[in-house]
Amino acid sequence: MYLNVLFLLLIFIKAQALEYLRPAPFLKVEIQPSKAVDNVSFSLLTYLHKQLFSLNDENIPMPVLVNDFNVSNDHKIFEIYLGNFKFRSGKKLQASDVKYTIENFIENKVVNWEKMLNIDEINVDDINNIVIFKLKQSDTNFLYKLTDQRLSIIFEGMTKKDGLGDYKIVKLDENEVILETTNQLNKFDKIIYRKYSKKKAIELFKSEVLSDLVLYPLEESEIQNIKNYASLSRYHNPRTYAIFMNSRILDIKQRKKISEFFDSRHIVESCLPQQKKAKFLIPPGFKGHMEGDINPISQKRTCPKIKDIDIYIPKTIQGEKCLVEYFANLSKKCPNLKSKLVDFTEIINPWIKNKLAVYLGYIEGEQAEDIFSHFLNNSSFLLGIENDYIMNNMIDRFHSEMSGIKKDLIAQDINKHIDELKTVIPLFYETMFYVLSKKYFPIDVGIRASTMVNVNELKLVKKI
Repeated sequence: MYLNVLFLLLIFIKAQALEYLRPAPFLKVEIQPSKAVDNVSFSLLTYLHKQLFSLNDENIPMPVLVNDFNVSNDHKIFEIYLGNFKFRSGKKLQASDVKYTIENFIENKVVNWEKMLNIDEINVDDINNIVIFKLKQSDTNFLYKLTDQRLSIIFEGMTKKDGLGDYKIVKLDENEVILETTNQLNKFDKIIYRKYSKKKAIELFKSEVLSDLVLYPLEESEIQNIKNYASLSRYHNPRTYAIFMNSRILDIKQRKKISEFFDSRHIVESCLPQQKKAKFLIPPGFKGHMEGDINPISQKRTCPKIKDIDIYIPKTIQGEKCLVEYFANLSKKCPNLKSKLVDFTEIINPWIKNKLAVYLGYIEGEQAEDIFSHFLNNSSFLLGIENDYIMNNMIDRFHSEMSGIKKDLIAQDINKHIDELKTVIPLFYETMFYVLSKKYFPIDVGIRASTMVNVNELKLVKKI
């Protein structure tokens, strides 16, 4: 009897000290919610912070910090009753913190900030912990927008290490991040993010040292290499990778010349053959998504006759090394097209100040209208053309339309209009794998999927 009790006690003690080891391709991360732009940061935010609502497996907003809520029949007034929660510093969550979070999000013009411009008023009652959003226009997707991790609730003067999440940071550097639980009900006492090259991470995953590979873009050959050790599912990220051209530097004739020169099909097949090639901008799972044939461009094409331009390629994107090499080879053929590998932060200001003509990157959204917002006149990061009243009118119609079918048709028209502008050359819709170890109990990935891919659609699944 004594031995049995001791044995059970040892199991209990061991269970309380469980650690989850997640590898990451880089750990230069942003833990301030509104400033996050990469998947590693989003993954960390899942444990450090909480939003008012989060999405369940069926992409339906579910209350997280909310006890109850009411929505007016015209979807213009949202009354939210907050629950009794405390930040890790001990400060009680108040309605005014929600207002501050939204205002901070808009003021700093972070990614997709435009989606909050439909808010006319935010009224708060800190005594009863009630937040009332009054919108300018009806929005049936407003609660969905509040699930954005960048809208995790913060308060004025909050330190970087504070938050409402179930874990706290005990170590943070560019090689390792250690999170320690603040909730005894959590399955893991610690979650450790450690920096590894993809090659090393795959090796350690196969040795059952690492718990998953969810933060790495994997090629089909790499999936085949680890398939016997992993539980796999595939999903579409809400992202489209593309070549973006600045209409304030390049006119429509120049943009057409560049579009005619770049063979998007060849770029994807050369560097990212496992990805789904894109004809239009809006990714799968979003209103306005359209399929279309991508015709290969003649190999006899000539270099576009334009002035010298730099093509910025951000670090850490999928196929980074191959893309750099691909564009370097193009530069040999066309000396007026030069590529440069940079941090994404080095793209933002030059683009806004009209000092950058072309970059290769991605556009993302919580839904189609977040992507559309970059084509509005008031966008802080304009991807369309200035004074595009046709676009503005279509987006206004999209927002005001209540019928889902008609909304989708308007979104398709917007998608076609973006194609006609020639400011974007779509490359591929990003698909990723949830690569989880068969040995370890999984934890939340912390990366949003726009749609899950049916496993029967995958050629390689037949081999798994």
